[in-house]
Amino acid sequence: MTRRLLRFLCVAALLAVGAGAAAADVKLRVAVAPDTLPQCYPGHGFIAVANTGAHPIGVRVCIALVHQGTGVVYGPMCGRLLLAAGERRQHEFTFSIPGILPTGPYALVARAVATDGTSDQAAAPFYVAPSPCVAPTGGVDSADALLKGVLTTMGATPEATTPTQPSTWGSLKIRYR
Repeated sequence: MTRRLLRFLCVAALLAVGAGAAAADVKLRVAVAPDTLPQCYPGHGFIAVANTGAHPIGVRVCIALVHQGTGVVYGPMCGRLLLAAGERRQHEFTFSIPGILPTGPYALVARAVATDGTSDQAAAPFYVAPSPCVAPTGGVDSADALLKGVLTTMGATPEATTPTQPSTWGSLKIRYR
């Protein structure tokens, strides 16, 4: 009886190890250079998402610019992409911090969630220093456009926001019949 139980446990352990090795896994990396960026001056960014598993997966990637200590400033902008087994997509980009943003510590934060249930998160901290520059009009839109552009050039399909519209109780009843 003990021998059978021992054999069963060994076979179950081998199956569990083999099943875990075949599962897909998403990995995400983000970097920003230099560590200190003056307002309105260019900086360089890098983002990479990879499937380290043996099966294709769908990935939802979200990117946000966060002012540390106060919360999200821009974003998150999200997009979806498909990755083959072992595929890695990376993108380098140039960006500038609008003059309307206050100085202080910031981070470019990215999160990836895969269809197999795995997820990864990465952050690239940097500091925004004061600089004598004129704040461009539409600075908020340019940061949103930057985040959307990063997703698009990686091959991700940006998600559209769901429009809201005022509705009556009667229209809700009709919609959910």
